[in-house]
Order: sequence, then structure tokens, then C-alpha cells
Amino acid sequence: MSPRISGLFGYHQNVEVSTQCIYENVVDPRVVVEKRAAAQYYDDIVKDGGRPLFPIDRFEDVCRNRQEYIRELQVWDHSACIWNVNYSKLFLNQLKRWEEFRLWQIISRGLEDNDTNHVKKYIYRAKLNYLEDRYYASVNGLEADTSFLKTSWKNEDEFAWVPQYWGEERSSGLSEHEQKVKQHLARHDFTKPFQLDKDPNQQDKLTTWIEYLSFEYMRFDWYTQRFKEQELAHKTAWCNYVDEEMSKPCDTEEFRQHREDLTVRTNQLNEAEKHVEEAKSEVDRLTQENAPSSELKTATNKWKVAKGRHEWFKHRDCEATGFHFDRREGNDAFKRAVRCRKVAEWVMDQVPLVEAEMLLSKAVDTGFMKVDSKDEERGLTMQQIRNGFMKGEKESGLTYFEAREQRIEENEIERDGGPRRLPPNRMMLIMHGFPGAYNFTWEELGIEPETGSLLLMAQVIGGGGAGGKAGGLFSSST
Repeated sequence: MSPRISGLFGYHQNVEVSTQCIYENVVDPRVVVEKRAAAQYYDDIVKDGGRPLFPIDRFEDVCRNRQEYIRELQVWDHSACIWNVNYSKLFLNQLKRWEEFRLWQIISRGLEDNDTNHVKKYIYRAKLNYLEDRYYASVNGLEADTSFLKTSWKNEDEFAWVPQYWGEERSSGLSEHEQKVKQHLARHDFTKPFQLDKDPNQQDKLTTWIEYLSFEYMRFDWYTQRFKEQELAHKTAWCNYVDEEMSKPCDTEEFRQHREDLTVRTNQLNEAEKHVEEAKSEVDRLTQENAPSSELKTATNKWKVAKGRHEWFKHRDCEATGFHFDRREGNDAFKRAVRCRKVAEWVMDQVPLVEAEMLLSKAVDTGFMKVDSKDEERGLTMQQIRNGFMKGEKESGLTYFEAREQRIEENEIERDGGPRRLPPNRMMLIMHGFPGAYNFTWEELGIEPETGSLLLMAQVIGGGGAGGKAGGLFSSST
């Protein structure tokens, strides 16, 4: 993945970002509605603690260069292509999955959930899907009586929200739920230690994201298992089809999957039914004409043979239909498993980034990132630095995340015209326009050095800033 793309899809500031930029130079009203909906879905994801696929202030860049980002866009919209991307659908898919995860958190902990909140979300989404004000107003009128919408929401979502749908019984409480979460993660070789909180809203962002990773792995495992079961059913159906001698020598499993098979079976069944009708008509004619018993007996036997052949074709068609159904079910499960795998891989890739963001935020909050005296002379407060660092905004004429990527070799970095040696096991943050550097050790932050090394992400160093550029985040080699 290129630095540009990794930066775009790898970093998110957890602050509100103005979405005014995405409405510029837009003429088509439908495009305006789509972008408005995309912006609202984006804000909902951020406010609920999620991580949108890309920052909303890069919306225009993604629209103009979607061919560069198509693989990443297909993570949340599998139908996206270089000719067309439905961005509101993309963020809506991500929002619905995140809402599903949030409710799964509550149900799995044995906590009660407020249906009213989900009814509000249902109404809110319905409004965004209407293009004309008169329809929008009609939805507003339904808010006076939410009983109907509440029923609609339950009918739409009840299976998706229930843990049993994903192949496991509902947990009795936090302890059992945490055990299942760790089992899902361990199945995919994720063994990072963590501890869930009884109240999901009190969890730190990293723990919540790890729990979300487990949720996505659970979905992937369920569809993978369903695909295997359907494949077994498919093979069993084919064996039965062959064992009952309903296949011809030219029949193959591949042929049975082809559309021509349906046409052939339909024609054969119709022809057999026609022969039954003709044979029956002949029996009726001979009966009315008082034909000799020998002729009537021969006609009756032909009628019985025709009926038997027709029944055989009906049974064969039924078996083949079941065979095709098993194949379709298996194909559907396979496609969903592939989509779930893409999402799970994306979520997994975000784990170290979430950890890095938490680390940097903690460094600022705890004061381990110090402001040099020269910076203080410029009138820059720690809060201004933090705001600029997290948002990528300009502060006092300086643009953060604009420092070029630099290399540290043998614990040295050029600063103020000369080399400066970094103490062992110490990190340094360099921001464009600042003569100072802010440094701290992993131990001071309560982070294991091995874990800290993981946080020196290229996405943060070389292209992970909010504006697509980055300051330098470096570590000594010792």
C-alpha cells in the first residue's frame, strides 16, 4: 500500500471535522443529498467511537481519485467500482455494522438496552434517504407515534442483533463474554492482553477496538463454517443425485451448475407431461368407442409408463433444484465470508494505529511532550499544539504534520544545524516550524518497549496525518 493511501485510510482524529468542503462545486441535487448523508453517517460513526474508512475532509480527493482507492473502498461497499462509488452507502454500511457491534456489546454483557435510541436512529436514517422535502416531512410526522417504527426496526434488525444468529449462545455476563471474545481472537492468532469493562462506554478506545475485532472475526468464522456446511450438503446432494441414477453419462457437476441444465430439465419435464396427457386422451377415446380390451389394455399401459416417466422427471427436477439451492447458499456464504475477511483485516490493521493515537494523546495529557522555551515565546500553548497535532490545522501560521520524514541512524538526528544524539529507548516528536522536540520514554508512559516499537507506524511517520502529511515520530535504535 502506498504511503498516500496508507495515510488516507490509516489515521483518524477523534474530533469533529467541518464537512463544508464536500459541498463545494456540486450541482446535482441527488449528489448533494448523497454527500449530505455520507457526512452525517461519518459524524455518527465518529461520535459513537468508531473509525470511518477515511477522513471526511479527504472526500473530494477520494471522489476524484477513486481508482487509486478502489480496493480500500470495496472493504465497506463490495459493489464499488472505478466507475461508481456510493459513498453514503459506504459509510452507512460501516455505521450499521458499528451499531450492530455496539448492541452486541450490551447484549453480551447482559445489560439492558434502550430500544428508543434505536428507534431514533431508524427515523434518522429514513429521513436521510428521502430526496424531497415533502417526503422528509412525512417521516417527521411519524415521530409523534413511534410504535409502528419500533415494530419496523425490530422486524428489520432482530436477527442481526441477536448473538445466537452468529452461532453462539448469549453470554450470561461479562466474564463469559470476555472469554468468548478472547477465543475468537486466539483462533486468529491475536493474543494481545486486554480486559473488558462492565460498562462498554468506560472502556478505552484500544480495548473497544479489540473487542470489535473479535466481533468481526466471529462473523467471519460463522460464514466460513456455513460455507463448509453448504459445501458438504452440496456434495451429498450430488452423490444422491448420481446414486439414484438420475444423471446421464454426459451430466457433470459443472453442467448441473450451468443455466442450460435448468432449460434442459424444464423441457424434459414439459415433454413428459405432454406425453401423459396424450396417453390419457388415447385411453379416454378408446373407452368411449368401446374398443377391444387388448387395445385398451395397451393404451392403459402406455399411460402408466408415461405417468411413471413424468414422476421420475419431477423427482429429478426436485433433486436438481435442491442441488442448485445448496450451491447458491454455499456461494452466498462464501461471498459473505470473503467480505467479512476484508473487514476483519482492515480492523486488524487499525489496531496498532489506535494504540499509537492513544499513546500520543497520553503523552500530551501527562505532560511528557514538553514545550521548549522558544515555542513558549511564540505564544503556543500545549493545548494549541495538541489541537494542531490532532487536527492537522494551522496554528499561528504553522502547519503541523508537514515535517518531512527523516531517518535516525545510530541514535542521531539533525537539529538546529547539527546532529543531536537521542538517549536510548526514547521517542522524539518533530513538528514543522518548531525548533524544539518533545521526547519521552516508553517506561514513563507505562508501555513495554516491545509494544512501543510496534507504535512507530509508517502511517503516522510518512503519511498518516489528518491532512495527508505527517510530522516525524522517531525512536532510537537502542
